[in-house]
Amino acid sequence: MTKKIISLIVSLIFSLSLYAGELDFRLSVEFGNIPTSHREILETDFQNKVSEYLSRRWTDIDFGNEQIPVELRIFFLNATPDYRYSAQLVLVSSRPIYNSDRNTAIIRISDEGWDFSLPPGKPLLFDEYSYDGLTTLLDFYAYLIIGLDFDSYEPLGGTPFFERAANIARLAQRSGGRGWERASTGYSRLGFVEDLLSSRNQKFREAVFHYHYNGLDLLTVDRSRGLESIIEAIDIFAELRSDDPRNLPVRLFFDSKHSEIAEVLLDYRDRSVYDRLGSIDPAHRTVYDEYRMK
Repeated sequence: MTKKIISLIVSLIFSLSLYAGELDFRLSVEFGNIPTSHREILETDFQNKVSEYLSRRWTDIDFGNEQIPVELRIFFLNATPDYRYSAQLVLVSSRPIYNSDRNTAIIRISDEGWDFSLPPGKPLLFDEYSYDGLTTLLDFYAYLIIGLDFDSYEPLGGTPFFERAANIARLAQRSGGRGWERASTGYSRLGFVEDLLSSRNQKFREAVFHYHYNGLDLLTVDRSRGLESIIEAIDIFAELRSDDPRNLPVRLFFDSKHSEIAEVLLDYRDRSVYDRLGSIDPAHRTVYDEYRMK
């Protein structure tokens, strides 16, 4: 192989890595009881189009060779003859823990209110200023995931991405899309991102950074200091939950993290921390009780 060819291959690999998308999606699709006529089209069309769409560049920031791992499962629930679909989306985004071969889940979300149309041959085009039932949801979650990842490395680092996600959610709400209304209870796309941008949840986002960067990332270097940082973050979550028992970001954090927190604190000197966790996060009290007895 000549030097010229080697140089060309290296240049191509560099170009591909330079322009690779920030998000590494692992996509799986389940079609449930969707009619066979629709299933055949979706199996050859939907998954390829969504995978290609999500592989685009979402920012102008150089991530190097790193990508944000995201597991995305889509469950089709219903289909109509005019190619309108209802689906449920489940996603988990994660990031590596420093000096470790492990990843930590940043967020787990189950979103059941997704309606969109996808006639055969329709292309998926990126336009965050125009509402489309399919691509608008994908855009929203792409920016949300990137923002949450940045928040875990830098205090309030995800703000510009949350702002873009919020703008997309407000546009979708004005367009009358299902699932974009601000719900008073339960999960709400618009509610979640607006809560993240709210001044009252600035402490939450700073605690998320503290938990990951000064906590999990430090455990392999200085376990004692890492554990204390995690406890300090838990204290902030407790304060926020006390002020607002329905605080959505705090609830989603513990929905995503409760098993990890319980395991990480197994060798913490004060076992009463599990009782405290049960008070902060009663939905997972049985998990904390199990670990307290280990």
